[in-house]
Amino acid sequence: MTHAFALAGGLDALARPAHAGVAPRDRLAGAVLVGVGVVLSAGALAASLASDAPLEVRALAAFLNALIILVPIGVGRYAARRESHRRFGRQLIAAGFISSTAALAQADLSLPYSIAMIGGWLVILIVVFLVLSYPSGRLATNLDRGLFAAAVLLVCVLYLPTALLVDGYPAQTPWSSCRVVCPANALMLVDEQPAFIDAWLVPAREAFTVAVLLGVLGTLAGRVRRATYLERRTLTPVLVAAAVMLKSLAVWLVAHRTSPDAPAVDMLGWLFALCIPALAIGFLVGLMRWQVYVAHALERLTVAMRRQIAPEELRNTLARALEDPSLEIAYRNDRGWVDATGEPVGDPEPGPSRAITELGDHDRPAAVLVHDAALREDRAFVAAVAACAVTAIERQRLRTTVNASLRELEESRARLLADVDHERRRIERDLHDGAQQRLVVLRIKLALVEEATVGGGELRPALLRALGAQVEEIIDELRSVARGVYPSLLADRGLSEALRSAALRAPLPTHVASDAVGRYHKDIETAVYFTCLEAMQNVAKHAPAASRVDISLRENGALCFEIRDDGPGFADAVADGAGLTNMRDRVAAVGGMLSVHSSPGHGTRVSGTVPAEHRDA
Repeated sequence: MTHAFALAGGLDALARPAHAGVAPRDRLAGAVLVGVGVVLSAGALAASLASDAPLEVRALAAFLNALIILVPIGVGRYAARRESHRRFGRQLIAAGFISSTAALAQADLSLPYSIAMIGGWLVILIVVFLVLSYPSGRLATNLDRGLFAAAVLLVCVLYLPTALLVDGYPAQTPWSSCRVVCPANALMLVDEQPAFIDAWLVPAREAFTVAVLLGVLGTLAGRVRRATYLERRTLTPVLVAAAVMLKSLAVWLVAHRTSPDAPAVDMLGWLFALCIPALAIGFLVGLMRWQVYVAHALERLTVAMRRQIAPEELRNTLARALEDPSLEIAYRNDRGWVDATGEPVGDPEPGPSRAITELGDHDRPAAVLVHDAALREDRAFVAAVAACAVTAIERQRLRTTVNASLRELEESRARLLADVDHERRRIERDLHDGAQQRLVVLRIKLALVEEATVGGGELRPALLRALGAQVEEIIDELRSVARGVYPSLLADRGLSEALRSAALRAPLPTHVASDAVGRYHKDIETAVYFTCLEAMQNVAKHAPAASRVDISLRENGALCFEIRDDGPGFADAVADGAGLTNMRDRVAAVGGMLSVHSSPGHGTRVSGTVPAEHRDA
């Protein structure tokens, strides 16, 4: 039942809309972010339309600047509402705000134009970070961290300091439409621009920029080659967009120096200017592809869970549903980790492309799911898959338990029928060897008395008294036989009195403690009574050194009984004799449970319970 609720919870978490469960404060913050983005876009639009460039150039610049700001903010806000993509979504929002400064490059004033040029340099840094940190929002490897550190060094050493030394910025950039006369640098602190800047610093930083971009492209290519099938679902759209954008910037850096008047230079510049919205759109496409995959996977799992899944089929079922052929399930037992067939397997270990999800108790899981690492980013989906696996395992375990219980019940019924038949033959034998023979003799003697009387002889009182004594013996013997079937005291006075009477006849001192136990159905009282008698006989037979036997009866939502002795005890491993089996069968026949606990030197305790609903009204 617990696992079914877990599965329902996992599916519900996936089915809820993205905004479900979001606090009002977070919704307000999201609305404010989008509003600020709209204001920034409006400012960029006004700056673009107010420039001296041709109308078609201004209109195109205004449209592209709006995309540069609004797309990453909108996509980032959409992604930030999902826990698995929250970090990267927030980084997209930050990228959208920083990109808004580059939109000021359309202004004709020196200060906004200067700020826009610096913002364009920072965009290079942002793009490198977004590409390397996708999809987790973290730089996962030393190579990623090294490339980003190189990009930071590039911008901080070769780009930003020149803002204080140059009298103007290059006339041809991805962010500006001016080609001949551009606003002066408002941040210049020297009287004259140093000659080394144009002589070797600008070529050096552009070459360094191309080298960093090529390094990032190489990292992306390696990541795509190493990516698993599931990782490619989300990686491919973003990495394709990143590759196109980074290549366009690298080609633009070379082309604007070698062929500045070529028509393709402007197109390449705008391609790079759109790199952040392109990354955002690629991320959105990847996210939508992942959601489609999750929906189809859950549909396949739901269909598969309608039928009984054997342990050896569970792995293949999950692998097909998740489209992960390498998926494995390892089960824990006393020997360690095994597969569904019981064959030992190595200890499950996570890796760069593999992740582990525990199934069951986190302190000591009964099984683990080894799956594609791409799944670990979507914890709600993994929780639903794990719940499906646990449900299938638990269902199989319950099925095995039920089958074992049914077999045990059939065997118990067979033993009870055999016992009944044996008891019938015993009663028949006792009656035949005892009461029946006595009755035959009595009938012969009565015939002799009848002949003597009919022949005129005297009726001798001594003979009649002898016949009366024989009749009494026959009655006592019949009572003894009947007492073995169902004691009259048990029927008249109940379980407590019947056990006290039996305790008086026991060979060992026996004490009965009854906590105001009332009357129960005849079958229940009979089962408990003879179980207690069997336990007392076992003590007398197997533990003659015991000094006493204690029997307790109580009601605690059920009829509970216990027989305890202080004998030598025995190992639990040998507690499977015919007598104990008969006792368990008697109690199980009325819906109860019996347990036997013993250890050498500590006596034996036989305890049982019968559900209270069996109580006779």
